[in-house]
Amino acid sequence: MTIPKKNITLKLSIRYGYIKVLADGEVITSCEFCIEDTQIRATDLNTEDEYQRKGYGRTCLDALKILAIQLEMPIILYSLVDAIPFYESLGFEHLNDKKVQAKVKFGNIKTKKDMKEKGPTDGDMIWVPKSLNKKPVIYM
Repeated sequence: MTIPKKNITLKLSIRYGYIKVLADGEVITSCEFCIEDTQIRATDLNTEDEYQRKGYGRTCLDALKILAIQLEMPIILYSLVDAIPFYESLGFEHLNDKKVQAKVKFGNIKTKKDMKEKGPTDGDMIWVPKSLNKKPVIYM
């Protein structure tokens, strides 16, 4: 049995806020994002079933990390419970962890009441470029 070779293409649009990985012209992985004042908010990472666990989701997020490094901004995302190990393997950390919270400044959280009402939940995650020399300001 021979495996057909695929022509793999990566498309990134800052203007429209997406990264797509295509195989022979068909989208197999995509991630939408929004560049906000102080952060990049990633949403809707999706990989077609037959292409999962082959590195395409990682490729998508690696491209987003390169953009974050260039813009000197953290990436914020919300993860479903079953995807948390995937994001952890890519270096994302839980925003509801007190140690992680000490590394950032919340722009919209000033009090303990705010933290309870607007603060991070179990699925909120962050990735901060190592080259960032200051605490990033993030908004929930």
